[in-house]
Formats: sequence, structure tokens, C-alpha cells
Amino acid sequence: MTEVFKVLSINHKLAPVEIREQFTMNPDECSDFLCLLRDTFGLSEGLVISTCNRTEIYSYHDNLTNTEVYKLLCATKAIKSSGEFEKYFVFLDGIDAINHLYNVAIGLNSQVLGDIQIFGQVKQSYQTSTDLEMAGPFLHRLMHSIFNVHKKVSQQTKFKTGAASISYNAVKLLSSNTMLSKDVKILISGTGSIGAATAKNLLKCGYNNVTLTNRTIEKALEVGKVCGFNVIEFEDHISQLSDYDVLVSSVGSGDYYPAEDLKLAGLIAAIDLSAPRSITNNGDSSNLRLFDIDDVGNMRDDTLSIRTSEVEKVKEIIQSGMVEFVSWSEEMSATGSIKTFKNSLEKIRKDCIKANLKRMSSKELQMVELVTSQFINKIVQKPIIKLKQECKRDNADQLSEVLIELFDLNQESLKES
Repeated sequence: MTEVFKVLSINHKLAPVEIREQFTMNPDECSDFLCLLRDTFGLSEGLVISTCNRTEIYSYHDNLTNTEVYKLLCATKAIKSSGEFEKYFVFLDGIDAINHLYNVAIGLNSQVLGDIQIFGQVKQSYQTSTDLEMAGPFLHRLMHSIFNVHKKVSQQTKFKTGAASISYNAVKLLSSNTMLSKDVKILISGTGSIGAATAKNLLKCGYNNVTLTNRTIEKALEVGKVCGFNVIEFEDHISQLSDYDVLVSSVGSGDYYPAEDLKLAGLIAAIDLSAPRSITNNGDSSNLRLFDIDDVGNMRDDTLSIRTSEVEKVKEIIQSGMVEFVSWSEEMSATGSIKTFKNSLEKIRKDCIKANLKRMSSKELQMVELVTSQFINKIVQKPIIKLKQECKRDNADQLSEVLIELFDLNQESLKES
């Protein structure tokens, strides 16, 4: 079962932000792409994760390849010369794909090691798959195994120590900038998960002169109420840019700030946390300090040193969780073979009884039904025990193949069972 699980990934390790942002998807686009995979290839289980640092598409399907997913993604993004971007992608399947998802969800593969926000983003992606009825037994079991591993990592290691994340690093970047004091006037544009987290981190670090804006004003008001920050209408914020020293942008696609306009408005610095980027720099932006998601992600501090020291422990916990999950997966695969084996024998039994119905009274028929049922159960008992034992030795596939060949079990009936 595990070998048909695959992932196509573009992330910060191979691709710079200007490449990654071309494949970024907002929540609605993630949902639409899952539906497109379902309608185009018949995908019944899948997961799409798209954050500022990665876009990843997980699929559980016998025949669908990562190459097909990649071509569909490029077509969806209207990218014609797909060949030039393939080198930025990672194609994984089987155990490697499963391990990758564990590492992503726990934060081992994050730009900010142990990023506290990525787990919530993965959970939200899983919820999207569930809402679309594209999370079946395999994905449900895998995700709950990951949830359990995350809990153990949090309880048994210091890997989640501190508040290090993209939003936390953005505030550290402000604090480390000698041109900026705690009295600096900051405008946060976009109060989604990253914008809201940045606002809360600013408050914790002693920044009180902060204003929020968002297309949906209710979201900004909600965050403003928690933090005690002012809120302004999104339609008005461009004309009021000159009132601020710093812009933190985490807006959705479609909203852009030319860097030269920010400079003319008198801003000292701008931090772009959007994916794709929202601050364009095609003109004169001298004297304006610009930072993008990669600048923010590369910040380092003592928290990350502690987390780094815990990496081996985290890997051990992940490995233990994976072993349990793979064992379950192999047993489920064996269960299909067992069920098909039993169904095949049951069909033989019923066909034999049917051929001899005229020779038996109803009382004799009841006795024959009872005896032959017991006989079948006795026959399958030892093969079932043996098959389950072989699951633990990773030899179940070989025994399943012997059963299929020996009893001429149809592969299609195996899938249906």
C-alpha cells in the first residue's frame, strides 16, 4: 500500500522565492487543484500543502505519476516552458514520500527549524482533503500517526522550545535593525495566519505603535482586539502609507506595493511575508530596506541552537511512528488478500452445495452448511496467521502473490475486496 503514495514538492531547499512563488496556491486554489486531480485522474486520496516556503502535492493512487501531477500543475499555473522548472522540484514515492510528510509536519524541513506554524498549516490542508472527501483510510491513518508523533516530540524533546517561526523572525529582523526603535510606526497589511502571528509577536516584544488592515475588516478587528492595535480600512491604507515607518505585508495574491511608492511615502523598511511576494522592486528603492521571506527565514538565534541539538531525538520518534504506520499499512494490504482468499473458497463451497441441492433434505442442507463453513474456517486459519506474521517481516507481498497464483485469485477482485 505504501508504494503508491507519492509527493511532488518545490521548497526553499532547492528553489529561491522568485521560483517558488510561481507555484504558490491559496486555500481555494488548493481545493480546486485537488478536485482537478480527482476529475482528471480519478484520485480519491490526496493532500495539497502550500505555504510561503513550499508547495507540495501528495497523492495515493496506483497509476498516477508525479510527472503527470507536475504537468497538470504547470498547466494550471499557465507555465508553458515546464522543463526549465523541473530541476527545482523533488519527486518522491513510497517510504521516502511518507518520511517527507512526517518531516514537513514536525518542522524538520522548515526554513525556520521547528517552525511552530507549519503543523497548523498541514492540519488545515488535511481538513481541506477531508471536507472534499479525499482523505480515505490511508491518509486518515497517516495523518493521525503524524499527530501522535508531533505530540511526542512536543512532550519528550525541546524541539518546540521558543517561538521561532517566520512571524517571530520578522519581528527579530525589526529588532536587530539599528535604524528602528520600539516607537517605530508599523502597518501590518493582511491579518491571515502569518499577519496575525506577527502582530502578536510584535506585542510580546514591546512594539505598541502598530496598525492593522485587511480586505476583510472583521479579521483585522479580531486581531486588533486581542492585541490592542488600531485598525484602518483596507481601501484607505495606501493613501495613509506616509503615516508609517515600516510595512509588513502578508496580503494575498493580487495586492502589490511598488517599492518606489513605499520609498516616496517615507517608509524606512518593508518586510514581505506574502506568497507570492507582494512588494515589487523595479524602480528606485534606495534608502528603503527591503526584506523577503528568505531573508526572514535565514535568521538564527539561540532557540534554533537548542532545536538543532534535539534533531536526532526527533528523527528517532518519527522513525518509530513510521514503523508502526508501515506495519499497519502492510497488514491492511494482507487483509485484502485474506478476504479475497476466503471469498474464493466460500464461492467454491456455495457452488458445490448448489450443485447438490436436489439430493439433500432441508435438514441435511443445514448440516452441510454448518460442516462446510467450519471446514473453510479451519482451512484459512493457518494461512491467515502466517500472512500476519509475514507482515512483520516485510514478506507479506510474496505470500499474497503465492495465494493469488495458487487459487487463481483475480487482481481486480482483490482491489474490490
